[in-house]
Parts: sequence; structure tokens; C-alpha cells
Amino acid sequence: MKSGHKKILWIIGIVLISCITGFILFFGSFIWSAQSSEEDKLKFDKVSWVNFKTKDDDNIRHYMLTDLKNNYLKKGMDSTKVIKLLGEPERQFGFSYNLGIYDSPFDPSFLIIEFNKKGKLVKFSVQTI
Repeated sequence: MKSGHKKILWIIGIVLISCITGFILFFGSFIWSAQSSEEDKLKFDKVSWVNFKTKDDDNIRHYMLTDLKNNYLKKGMDSTKVIKLLGEPERQFGFSYNLGIYDSPFDPSFLIIEFNKKGKLVKFSVQTI
């Protein structure tokens, strides 16, 4: 086989591999996001949230996140009310609660809650750490 033909076959192979990889990544992320949005449909349950004990358990917190954010966590809420609702925070850098594998297929995500100097809720977000 001539070297020109080998070069063309290499180029075709690289293009095919790139296309297949792109296809897998695109549809894989689409399927992952569709699955995550389906999981968000559970109603918030304080007992289930507080009874989560280890990172190895099946963490259902992320299933309740949408309901929690829409119906329970409100700006201006006092930090003591947040603790009554969600239990003691789990991380040292402020109020954060483990959501397990949520936004990323590999790294754990946390619900981060921020308060002002008067102890009133000003912001909450989900961050992958």
C-alpha cells in the first residue's frame, strides 16, 4: 500500500473516532441530564433528609432538592430555622449538605447556604466539589 493511501486511512480513522466520541459524549450528557431532572420529583421529607448518615448510602436528598428550594428555603429565613429544617450543617466552610452524585457523574455535590451577618438566608446554590 502506498504511503498516500495509509495517510488517508489514518485521517479517516481519526475523523471516525472523533465523531463517535462526540456522539457518545453528547447523547450521554443528554441522557444524564434527563435522568437527573426525573429524580428531582420527590417531595421534601425532613426525616429522610436528616437521617442521611454516610456518603455510602443511597442519597435521596438530591431527589428532593427542587421541592426544598421551591417550597421551603426562603430568602430572609433565620439560620436557626434552616437548622431545624435540615439538621446541622455537614461541612466546616459554612452551611452545606451532601447531595451525593448530582450535577456531576463523578464528584459529590453539596447544597451551600449563605447567610448575612444577621443570620438571615441570602443565597443557596448547588456546587460540585
